[in-house]
Amino acid sequence: MRQTSKYTTALAYARKIGVKTARDISHQALYDTLEGAGHSWDAAAKQWTDTPAVTSVFGSDDIPTGTVKIRIMAHPDMIEIVTKRATEYLQDADWEVIEQSSPYPNRRGIGVRVYLTFKVD
Repeated sequence: MRQTSKYTTALAYARKIGVKTARDISHQALYDTLEGAGHSWDAAAKQWTDTPAVTSVFGSDDIPTGTVKIRIMAHPDMIEIVTKRATEYLQDADWEVIEQSSPYPNRRGIGVRVYLTFKVD
């Protein structure tokens, strides 16, 4: 398993806050465990925090922030090309893709899903 910076930081953070994990825990399972315990990844600071992530696409005054999130679900053999084409389409419309998740398995069936977060004007 690839030891990304986010993953190794998550392992150290889990030990620090006393969250027990399996020795060979997958990336997504570790992230889900930490997020379920009320912690979130701050990508800009490259660290885990004890503040839950804000997932709303609205500001505190319920005004849209211009952030849009979409989920792409496809067969594992097709997810890369579908995600690439969706990203190209969004960029051609001058919408900035600010985050793309790694593909991970659907809860049922053989499909996988990817989440794209982008900004619109």
